[in-house]
Amino acid sequence: MKRLRVAVVVVMVGLFPMPTHADPQVEYRLAKTAWAAGDFQDAARFARNAAEEGSPEGQLLLSVMYTHGKGVSKDVKQGVQWLRKAADHGLAEAEYALGSTHFYGKGVPKDEREALAWYRRAADKGHVTAQFNLGVMYAQGFGVAQDYASAVEWYRKAAVQGLPAAQNNLGVIYDQGRGVKADPIEAHKWFNIAASSGYSDARANRENLEKHLTAVQLAQAQEAARQWMQTVQSQPAADRPPLLTGRPRTDR
Repeated sequence: MKRLRVAVVVVMVGLFPMPTHADPQVEYRLAKTAWAAGDFQDAARFARNAAEEGSPEGQLLLSVMYTHGKGVSKDVKQGVQWLRKAADHGLAEAEYALGSTHFYGKGVPKDEREALAWYRRAADKGHVTAQFNLGVMYAQGFGVAQDYASAVEWYRKAAVQGLPAAQNNLGVIYDQGRGVKADPIEAHKWFNIAASSGYSDARANRENLEKHLTAVQLAQAQEAARQWMQTVQSQPAADRPPLLTGRPRTDR
């Protein structure tokens, strides 16, 4: 009986072999943990396992490691290859990063049209800095015909998400009347909102604009900013635009 039971166990193992592939999400979480601990060699090993099993997050992390030489020998071209794999999976952060790679020509030839296309993919998924960068590209005519109306559209999307740089640039657009009717009250409103997050350019723009506003206009602009910020604060936390700080990689 014991032999029979052993034979059955052997057959069952043959019918149901143990899995040979690691769970890519588990490997990615291990990579993140090792990365946070400063153990870049283990992070690279786990990230590679995740990346080779098709995890776009793992592919993005491995790309970063190759680009900066963390846990692996620095190899920018290899970094771009893994970045493209992650972007091809539709990961917004990878699409944004690939757009920046083409915009600045890092590891690939500089190609503003290609940058625009990848920024657009990320922006359509709600990536706030990609939205801002699209606004810059349309406003400046980088990789596309200059189009202030489109710049306003993308600046506004990023501004509503709480990006101070976009709020400031939207103020500039309204101040100068490019792509929209000039509106000093709307311009001051956006300068004021961006300045409330500590954005120094917006503070300077607001102060300069105030020299040309009447007391009534200034009061209207301040009230408009107050109402906008009050509306944002009244939203549920899950729906509230993040009030981001810092400068995006592409300046106006």
